[in-house]
Amino acid sequence: MCTGSEPGARWEGKVEIVEKRETETVDNNRQESSVGAGPLSAKALVADDEPGNLKLTEIQLCRLGLDVVSVDNGQQAIDLALSQPFDMIFMDMQMPVIDGFTATSLIREKGVDTPIIALTAYAFSEDKQRCLDAGCDDYISKPVDSGTLHEIVKKYCPQPAADTR
Repeated sequence: MCTGSEPGARWEGKVEIVEKRETETVDNNRQESSVGAGPLSAKALVADDEPGNLKLTEIQLCRLGLDVVSVDNGQQAIDLALSQPFDMIFMDMQMPVIDGFTATSLIREKGVDTPIIALTAYAFSEDKQRCLDAGCDDYISKPVDSGTLHEIVKKYCPQPAADTR
């Protein structure tokens, strides 16, 4: 179930994603096994102050089968990241109250190691490096491409339990 950016806004969506590739090693020694994989299953926090971008990211993640919680500023992202377990966090880097760079750094200082993916309109290599230096694990430039988002989710998403029937 997805929680929208408006209070009480909810919709449901699960999509089964089946891949044919063998297990491969990806960055940071993480492994993704996608042979016979079922639906992706994860809880994601999305922080973005621009309503259109926030809604688009929510919809894309829900279509991938994720449960989504959304906020519109860095302070709310910090509060939720420190009080609830998430499998991944998508963080806009330019937000009011507390920006994404500061929010990410503060979340990391508190010992939270949840993957944080920067969402930003900046596309230069130094911008990507600044996001990584703040503690982000990965980077997606806006507008968010659904294929790129899908690859990022597969990279960091916990894999479904194997069916033992």
